[in-house]
Amino acid sequence: MKTIKYRSVGSGGFSLIELMTVIGIIAILAAIAIPSYVGYNLRSKISEAYGVVAPIQHSFAEAFLQTGSISQAAAASNIDAAGLQSKYVSSISVESSTGEITITLRDANLGTGVTNPTLVLKPQQINSGGAYVVPTAGLNSPIDWSCVSTTSTTAAATTPVMLAPAVLGTLPSKYAPQQCK
Repeated sequence: MKTIKYRSVGSGGFSLIELMTVIGIIAILAAIAIPSYVGYNLRSKISEAYGVVAPIQHSFAEAFLQTGSISQAAAASNIDAAGLQSKYVSSISVESSTGEITITLRDANLGTGVTNPTLVLKPQQINSGGAYVVPTAGLNSPIDWSCVSTTSTTAAATTPVMLAPAVLGTLPSKYAPQQCK
């Protein structure tokens, strides 16, 4: 007599429940990771744009120390800023009466949802009383810069309190570098 061997029908793959569970876990991880990555990527681009302004800051400080005049320092800095652009910076301008530097970002390359977002930097020095003041001829302290986006929280939280620019920037603070929030 012939014996018939039966093959056991074991698990040949994953059940539908197991597959749906794995897909659900992947979807949850993607829902958390993708927005975090997009925000991180955007903040890194803006930090790069913020770094472009360093030569202008140095030019302003050097010209101010030589001339003692904000308007002359601003004029010298504007010459340096005229052609300074990058992938993320549309333009940089220096206000002649206050020395405030406005960085206009390329919104098309950033995707912030704000048309021509800006950051504003204000020059200042510490006087003999230990308070920040507008740069003044004769003060032998270095030029410091406060930076603001739509808020000036960081400038207001320093000790001593930094001066905020007359006009705030238009870049949402959630995207701004830490010193510009």
